[in-house]
Amino acid sequence: MTTIQSQPGEQALGAPLRRGAIEWAIDRRTMVRARPDVFPESRSRRPVMLRVVFDRAASPVAELTDPATGRVHPIPLGEVRPSFVDEPMMTHVELCSPDHVLLSATIRTEGGQARLIYVRTTLLERLHVPGGRYRAPTFVSVPD
Repeated sequence: MTTIQSQPGEQALGAPLRRGAIEWAIDRRTMVRARPDVFPESRSRRPVMLRVVFDRAASPVAELTDPATGRVHPIPLGEVRPSFVDEPMMTHVELCSPDHVLLSATIRTEGGQARLIYVRTTLLERLHVPGGRYRAPTFVSVPD
């Protein structure tokens, strides 16, 4: 479970939240140890970015981005579908496969902005990223 205080993302809130991205900055040394096949040793200390994009009209997408090289590594998700539950000033998002919940997030929508309140994912475990303390993930608006 992750409880966070993230930077607000700009989101047009005339309609319920149905698209966006959640990003994690993962320490480069951690990713080199977890995935040496994808991230060889590097002099860069810039964190690797894990990004999960959801949209009601499309299948969710996940990718790792190496800002040192600009390379993007897609993460296969299989059959994952988004679901949304709206409450006053909040939207709950789940990305589910037939056998498990890949991501569960709560996003507060207030005053023309969206802020990630809570997120939990099994992706970090799938990527062999060990548990520990990392920077808080953030919600990012995705343009139409």
